[in-house]
Amino acid sequence: MTLILMAGSWVTGVYLATLVSFPWPSVLLFLVASALLALLLRGRGLTLLPALALALLSLGALRGSWPPETGYPLPIQAYNGAERITVEGVVSSDPQPLGGSGWRFPLSVERVRAEEEWRESRGILQVVARPSPSLVAAREEPLFRYGDRLVLTGKAEAPPVLQEFDYREYLARQGIFSTMVYPEVELVGEGEGNWLLEGVYSVRYRLSRALSQAIAEPQNSLAQALLLGRQSTMPPELTQAFRDTGTSHLLAISGLQVGVLLGLSIAFSRWLLGARRQLYLLIPLLSVWAYAGISGMSPSVERAAIMGSIYLVGLYLGRQNSIMPALAVAAALMVGIQPRVLSSVSFQLSFTAMAGLALLAPPMERWLRRVFSGEEEESRWSQPLAYGIAATVAATIATLPLVAFYFQQLSLVGLPATLLALPANVPILGTGLLTSLLGLVNQGAAEVTGWAAWLSLSYLKVVIELFDAVPGNTLRVGWMGTPLVAFYYGALLAFVVGRSRVERLGAARGRLQRPAGSAWRALNRAGLWLPQGRVFWMTAALALLSAATVWTAALTRPDGRLHVTFLDVGQGDAALIVTPGGRQVLIDGGPDSRRLLTLLGERIPFWDHAGVRLPLTRL
Repeated sequence: MTLILMAGSWVTGVYLATLVSFPWPSVLLFLVASALLALLLRGRGLTLLPALALALLSLGALRGSWPPETGYPLPIQAYNGAERITVEGVVSSDPQPLGGSGWRFPLSVERVRAEEEWRESRGILQVVARPSPSLVAAREEPLFRYGDRLVLTGKAEAPPVLQEFDYREYLARQGIFSTMVYPEVELVGEGEGNWLLEGVYSVRYRLSRALSQAIAEPQNSLAQALLLGRQSTMPPELTQAFRDTGTSHLLAISGLQVGVLLGLSIAFSRWLLGARRQLYLLIPLLSVWAYAGISGMSPSVERAAIMGSIYLVGLYLGRQNSIMPALAVAAALMVGIQPRVLSSVSFQLSFTAMAGLALLAPPMERWLRRVFSGEEEESRWSQPLAYGIAATVAATIATLPLVAFYFQQLSLVGLPATLLALPANVPILGTGLLTSLLGLVNQGAAEVTGWAAWLSLSYLKVVIELFDAVPGNTLRVGWMGTPLVAFYYGALLAFVVGRSRVERLGAARGRLQRPAGSAWRALNRAGLWLPQGRVFWMTAALALLSAATVWTAALTRPDGRLHVTFLDVGQGDAALIVTPGGRQVLIDGGPDSRRLLTLLGERIPFWDHAGVRLPLTRL
């Protein structure tokens, strides 16, 4: 509780600094006041926590207002609306490929030329650009890279406010107030970024390419989002389906992926090094942060990596069971490194979801396990089923007002869609990670494991699309405002605190009782529950997977006929010809290679990727 109080004081101070400007003399006065308060409390033999909380609150306010704003040099947004400017700067993050030949990346601006005069500038420019012919001829993919020094000529504009999404506010939370779309591009230098990040982004691209060559579209784009955090290449209709079904959180790399990696790396490290002297904890620690960097270091994966690190420290110290203190420390560290992250939607959703899992899921899980098992011995399947339901409901309850406030809509099918989609995540992570790593060594072996990944990805895609097809699956809630959000969380906090006290009081008096009857036992007596046993389920799962693979391959074999399929690729139609012997010919691929790959992936068998890889040859 002490750690939570200290972290909360720090974060509150940073948040207050975003609302009110705190000059450093006033912060100094608060620090002096906290020192005097500490002396007063110490003299009376009382706890020093109030004084320490006040000091951290003051330091948080100082961090939130530092560095102070200066008027020189002019920020890049000062040139918004100018007819034509030239900007020089360095690509400050991993560029993301878009549909067609477009790329999106942030440019850290250093100087601007307007009216034939170069002037120093600052700020981040959000750029969408196509590579120039000279750039295409000079280097291989990726055509834009972290650390590139570019000179761009075009028009800088304020980010647009879209009809259903405030893109301007979204970028403003990241400190970006200016955009430039499809400027003239000149590469004047490279390798000017951090050498460690350059290496991480290089590995990320190689893993992405290995996945692309082993898994067909659109399953490949889904794997890229789930494993590497690259959502920009997903088909727009599939991305919208995740939003409408309330399952967009499944695309965000977070605690699930990091937890799976942590478990695998701990097991491997203990097997390799043994558990003596706890040296084996170094490999999981390095693995977690390497994966966080490769996946793009979003707020959710950064939080998960910090919590994973704290868990490893807890293992080292023999204290690894508390979630909320680890969550509080993760929040304090992230806010200290980048105060702007407080206004990030993904940061807020990630932490409220984790808080819901920590505070709401355990009592809900205990109640469901009692319902499922009743007075009998607990079933092997009651625990995972209870946890899956409890975790889904708890995270949904915790994030519901934020989702309604920011996106102005709520999904009515989010709970069942998430429950049915979640079982696919672990096999996707396992097979996808193995496929990408094998692809760095042997592409043939990667394609074999890619088949298993394709099946799991296809299951997830089908589940989302089925729920997306349900009429009236979303509810518009434009009336959700800040007061309602504050009231909701206040009531939820009061409920959690009150229930905890009642539960402790009941446990002390021995008044906790198990529910009468058991739905789980009723199913067993009626003969509606399936046989139990680990061997049975492993055999059934392998048989089902083998049957699905064999039948899918058999049904997609050539049937001895000539097939001609016309594909809508945006400008006219492409023609896919499949000969009676199964040979494939593509005529006119169109301007958008990503759209073409998605259309081909839906019509070419998953085990045959010869025509579904970039670059494509157009006849």
